[in-house]
Amino acid sequence: MWFSDGYMFKVLSKYLLDNQPPLINPVNLLISVGGSEQSLLPFDRKLSKEKQNLLLKHRQNRKMVDNSKHLFDQLKQAKIHNLNLSYKVYPQQSHKTAAIIALQDGIQINFNIH
Repeated sequence: MWFSDGYMFKVLSKYLLDNQPPLINPVNLLISVGGSEQSLLPFDRKLSKEKQNLLLKHRQNRKMVDNSKHLFDQLKQAKIHNLNLSYKVYPQQSHKTAAIIALQDGIQINFNIH
């Protein structure tokens, strides 16, 4: 979402403004993010101060938590027929570790497993 100066959001805005083709079949979309993607995790504090500062700056520049919420809000406001949205923040998870949990949740959401 942060890549290429938010290019994805520009494309999405254009898509939402144009006459978007309807979704014929229901689509379940889970937007998820690690809650610590803009901060440091406890084990990051074992790094040197210099590395902590670099890592924190990198994570804050990408704005993954903010951008994922913005994406969810934009899609929800669009009220796209047949688009079923879910949004989850995984506390104390990073970009790498949230993916494993999100995969399990995505499978459950897509196959309506409870």
